[in-house]
Amino acid sequence: MSRTEDHLQKALSLLGGILDVRDTAPVELVVCGGAALRAIGLVSRPTKDVDVLARRGEIDREVMVAWPLPPFLLEAVAQVAAEMRLPTNWLNASTGMLAMALEHLPAPVWSDLVEQDYGSRLRIGFVGRKGLLFLKAHAAIDRNEKRDLFDLKAIGPTSAEWQEVLDWLEKRSLLNEGNRARLKEVASELGIGGSP
Repeated sequence: MSRTEDHLQKALSLLGGILDVRDTAPVELVVCGGAALRAIGLVSRPTKDVDVLARRGEIDREVMVAWPLPPFLLEAVAQVAAEMRLPTNWLNASTGMLAMALEHLPAPVWSDLVEQDYGSRLRIGFVGRKGLLFLKAHAAIDRNEKRDLFDLKAIGPTSAEWQEVLDWLEKRSLLNEGNRARLKEVASELGIGGSP
């Protein structure tokens, strides 16, 4: 386990401990991005923050918008930042605010979670491999960043899985001439087929 990974795990453990001491309401977060890729062991590259995609309800665990995070959680995040000398936004819901409507995200984002408890009041559901495949493919058509291709290679989709992603993008009307060309480039880099 790398120093950076230790650092984020330590921060989440400290956050959970603070929530326990303060006897707050339970919090369940769905986390994507680099923190999720690291947590499920797909990449080892450092990540600077924890991207919260959504929250889950306390009673029936319904998925809901993460932004804004509850004030008591933000206070605890700020305390962790101060104690560990982290950026103030080391855990943030910006991704959740910028992402498409939660109900439009594909089922694997929610069904393929790798869950971990940090104390008795903080549970993190890290988006799993297949869910991350959909999110990373979507990111790859919105921006041209090397990390997205690197992450997609680490995920290692099969041709059948890639076709599922393409079908979802088509169904959501997220493909145009420009990003179809980008997806062909990505598929070629990944060494897989599928027609966008």
